[in-house]
Amino acid sequence: MSYHSIEKGGISKPIILSNRQIRSFWNHVDKSTEHWLWTGTLTEDGYGDFDTSDRRHGIKRCHYQAHRVAWFLENGPISEGSVIIHKCEYRRCVLHIKSGTVKENIHDSIKAGTFMAGGRLVIQLDKILGDDYETSSLD
Repeated sequence: MSYHSIEKGGISKPIILSNRQIRSFWNHVDKSTEHWLWTGTLTEDGYGDFDTSDRRHGIKRCHYQAHRVAWFLENGPISEGSVIIHKCEYRRCVLHIKSGTVKENIHDSIKAGTFMAGGRLVIQLDKILGDDYETSSLD
């Protein structure tokens, strides 16, 4: 078994991933297209959901978004204050991702027309990104 640390929601949370769990993760990724798509369970929002529980080893039920696990396995720990951002429009994709800030993630999703809050598109940019945010920077 390998000891790894992964961040969820900005909090560093240690988890244990066995080689079997790592293989299981990659077995749920379809690499046959230009987007590596998660084929396992999805969250309500359409993101890949990786369950790392292992009853045989006493590991409690723990879920992580698949793109965050993919980043961690390929690049190491997620930096404090960073989030993992999709560079493409597919929430199931675990390949086209990058590390960035919450502000960058909001900016990218607004530019792509995919940013939703409370089930509706958010248009009050100054309340989300601060008074100094210029809408012209979306271009």
